[in-house]
Amino acid sequence: MAVNIDIRAGVNCVIRRITGCLAPGGVCYICGAAMDVGDYFACDSCINDLPVNYPACPRCAVPVVKQDTLCGNCTVVPGPCIGSSIAPLKYRFPVDRLIHDFKFHARLEIAGFLGRWMAARVLDQQVMLPECLIPVPLHNKRLRERGYNQSLVLACSIGAALKIPVNQRLCARVLHSPPQSTVTAPWRGKNVRGVFSYTGSLQAPPKHVALVDDVITTGATVMELARMLRAGGVAQVDVWAAARAGWRV
Repeated sequence: MAVNIDIRAGVNCVIRRITGCLAPGGVCYICGAAMDVGDYFACDSCINDLPVNYPACPRCAVPVVKQDTLCGNCTVVPGPCIGSSIAPLKYRFPVDRLIHDFKFHARLEIAGFLGRWMAARVLDQQVMLPECLIPVPLHNKRLRERGYNQSLVLACSIGAALKIPVNQRLCARVLHSPPQSTVTAPWRGKNVRGVFSYTGSLQAPPKHVALVDDVITTGATVMELARMLRAGGVAQVDVWAAARAGWRV
């Protein structure tokens, strides 16, 4: 099934067909407008107004003028450890609010809504599907504080939609560092350096994986994970995120 992401009505149709997210309490989660009982997560008006990230650079998912064209930064930077990136939405209102509620207020039903947007973009771009999805891991301390890993919940949603297994056993976060959201962009690379460990040495590594995260900002976290996975023998590492913030990788 292919989806024309450039036509918002087509996206809305696909979301309705593959999502299992019903509207909470019969109202649109975004604007609060009344909806029919058994209707979906958001009303047509809000879905049509979502900031779709299209066209986007195929390597880092930053917005560009023409689809399948690298952004200016990626044309001059040597090929990184990441093969390609997909982020169907821009990280601005109301997407930023949705992700904040999902990440910090345990509104886990939002993962289904965002995950189906990600699945629709993957199907639209007809990319080669990975062998497994790898959620960006949390350190055990932060996992205990939050109670769940939002990247894992999101990965499970996408995996269910696309029938791709989720693998948590290839990597772990071994160092506890400040949240990336509290660190300025120039220091984000240093903040995640060495925080991950490859834990899949007792099994043959998959050849192709996709990292799953909620937002790509500078790309420092996924770049560090991709570098570690490539060193462990993974041949291709892609990145799938719900949204892309304004900074470039």
